[in-house]
Amino acid sequence: VVCALAFSYVKIFDDNGIDFKELPYEMACIKQVGKTPREYIHSYLKVSDTSSISVDLKDSVFSAPRLENLIPDILKFIQESTVVVLRKDVIDTVFNLAESLRYEAPEADFKNLHSMGVKKGDDGKTFYERCADKKIVLSQDAGAMSHARAMLKFYNLVAKKK
Repeated sequence: VVCALAFSYVKIFDDNGIDFKELPYEMACIKQVGKTPREYIHSYLKVSDTSSISVDLKDSVFSAPRLENLIPDILKFIQESTVVVLRKDVIDTVFNLAESLRYEAPEADFKNLHSMGVKKGDDGKTFYERCADKKIVLSQDAGAMSHARAMLKFYNLVAKKK
């Protein structure tokens, strides 16, 4: 069983307008059995500042649950899976919240797709460029669900070559 866990992030700038932090405003996790996606979790997430979120998503984000409310569902969903991510901080965010809420981390194997399937000539290529090389369409502006789908396709292509 493989799960792709993806967040979409918003940049929230501090008062000087230079420094920022990234906060997840959308989460998607797709579970596949064999090569077939079977289940998914998708939610927008409440963030403190929606000024840099597109107008059509502001209502969804404003009325969304906080990430900490979804932690039990995420942990249960990824239990005993290989979990693929694009950013290590996705795992750190989920597990740090889980720990602060006193949930036990599930048994899971984590794979960072940025380091998987890298071959000669890939130095400096973004994940999006590596997807394009494999005929996987993914835009940087795509939402978390599109990212999760592309991550599974990429993982399926790369993992079978091992």
